[in-house]
Amino acid sequence: MKRSCILAALAVVLVNAASAAEFTLGGGVGAFMGGLFTRYTLTAEGSINNNPADILSTQEVNQLNFGGFLFLDAAWAELAFSVQGGSNTWTEAMNAKSGSTIVMPDSITTGTGSEMMLAFTLLGKYPLALNKQFTFYPLAGVELQLAVFEYRQRFGRESYDRTDGVMETGKDGNPYAISIWNAFLIDIGTGLDFYFHAPLYLKAELIYAFRLQTFYEVDALEQAKVLVSAPEPKLAGLTSGPSLKIGLGWRFF
Repeated sequence: MKRSCILAALAVVLVNAASAAEFTLGGGVGAFMGGLFTRYTLTAEGSINNNPADILSTQEVNQLNFGGFLFLDAAWAELAFSVQGGSNTWTEAMNAKSGSTIVMPDSITTGTGSEMMLAFTLLGKYPLALNKQFTFYPLAGVELQLAVFEYRQRFGRESYDRTDGVMETGKDGNPYAISIWNAFLIDIGTGLDFYFHAPLYLKAELIYAFRLQTFYEVDALEQAKVLVSAPEPKLAGLTSGPSLKIGLGWRFF
């Protein structure tokens, strides 16, 4: 519901803004590179081996993203389709205590991972013409990422497909569907268009993205309820990061 409300509100803003501006349309191709950083902490009051325990689990993921995109570019809005690859390093740690007694000592697992996403981005922007060649604009919008594949490797072991149902399973014990890693992001940033000789122009954008919890992260809460008998586990933290996009466009009119 929250995601649909955000999309509806953004669509209204873009329509109202576009109706008050001179309509222009361009399009082109580009490439981007960026990072996405996850810092999550899961806490729960449950039990281990029938002993009451306070469980603490942390996750850190540092990911490098890269890819290419196609875009349509109007005066007040931008729509893009991209193919994104990603490689990451990750660390997961967990411990449990009952008062001052250690029920489960620190368990730390590290490794690497890789993924591929298809992404659709809708951004609203406010153009400010600096002169005939340069146009600056703040921008904000939403991004939907659809997972194509997810692989992970624990150090010292072979890489595996996270949907194979062997190394990882969902709360119901079944293999993960690839869609559990689909993601919804809120993007904010700035951009600059430089016109060589109209209608050819260069586009540069610096975006900072905030990713909402994925279904995979929600499933981690459900697993905690079962594995450590925790009725109300809590997940806190943030996944966010910057990206730099460079594109070459052609203004149609």
